[in-house]
Amino acid sequence: FEYVRTHPNRVGAAYADSPWFPEVDELTGGVLGTRAALHSLFAACKTDSECLASYPNLEQTWTAAQDRLAEAPLHGTHETSSGATIEVTVDAGKLLRAVRFTLGGDGPNNLRGLPEMIAAAADGQITSQLLSIVATDPIFCAGYRPLCSGQDGFSVGAYLTTFCRDQVPFIDHDALSAAIDDDPVYQSVFGDSPYIDACDAWDVPPGDPNTIAPVETDVPLLFLPGQFDSYSPPKWAHEHAARQHQAWSIEIPANTHNTLGFAECAITARNTWVSNPTAPPDTSACAGTPPMTFTTPGD
Repeated sequence: FEYVRTHPNRVGAAYADSPWFPEVDELTGGVLGTRAALHSLFAACKTDSECLASYPNLEQTWTAAQDRLAEAPLHGTHETSSGATIEVTVDAGKLLRAVRFTLGGDGPNNLRGLPEMIAAAADGQITSQLLSIVATDPIFCAGYRPLCSGQDGFSVGAYLTTFCRDQVPFIDHDALSAAIDDDPVYQSVFGDSPYIDACDAWDVPPGDPNTIAPVETDVPLLFLPGQFDSYSPPKWAHEHAARQHQAWSIEIPANTHNTLGFAECAITARNTWVSNPTAPPDTSACAGTPPMTFTTPGD
């Protein structure tokens, strides 16, 4: 987005998989994106007869799970592939982070077990999926970054430099507080994000405030957000596309983050559009995508 802003004449067209827009900071966006993705999850469960039968009040169950773990964290163990045993504690904040991660990272297959994970937590139990996410999570990754496994080359220093320079100084704290809406769990994860404390020590000067301004351009754009993506909700992409002169957004069904990595129809739509980027994209490739199905007791 910054390149399109500063060098529009050098770009013929651009597409963005799971776009994150410069005017949305990671903390406020984290709250809003997670809530939007959960809303999509609850709606999808209601349209899946087996999910609805097994979890008839998933939204209320989610609230019960948060309340229960806020009062009494759950404990369990996870055995790694090397045979090591890791003690795991899951409080309400870790559950929220794991749920956002499941809605946003490492592919849509993880999403199938999310209703079961939520229902088990509300009953005081930890599914193997939740144990694995928490036990194998690199420090402060799940719930903050969409990809955690296979990220050995990730540089925390480079991340902090951009986060502390280009985002933290310009966060609208009133907007962040309004998004959190006095929810103590969202406050603990996003309002009191450990990355904010890290910025006190990282000590980089503020960047250019213009980098967080919305981008307006004549460059043809295509956005490919996933239906359940907690990092890039389709609504953001649709609204951003509507503000541009030649921009389109295709919601990729039954997908989370990184749609080009998991959805063949996203690749087809992108490839077709690139050949003629001033025309609306062909959405027929994704029209027949089966809806997301969820695991239920007995599967």
